[in-house]
Amino acid sequence: MRWREKIIDFFGLQRNIVGLLSMAILVGLGERMAERFLPVYLIALGGGHFRRPA
Repeated sequence: MRWREKIIDFFGLQRNIVGLLSMAILVGLGERMAERFLPVYLIALGGGHFRRPA
């Protein structure tokens, strides 16, 4: 067996599980990247800082 097949057998990976895992990772990375720019986007739309209720 090749090393790739050994890894697949060891972890019990299937094609659909690998696809689901990679999509979850990509969505998570995209969310992290968006956190940086989201406040700038909201201010550009006219949103300001939140005030605490009295």
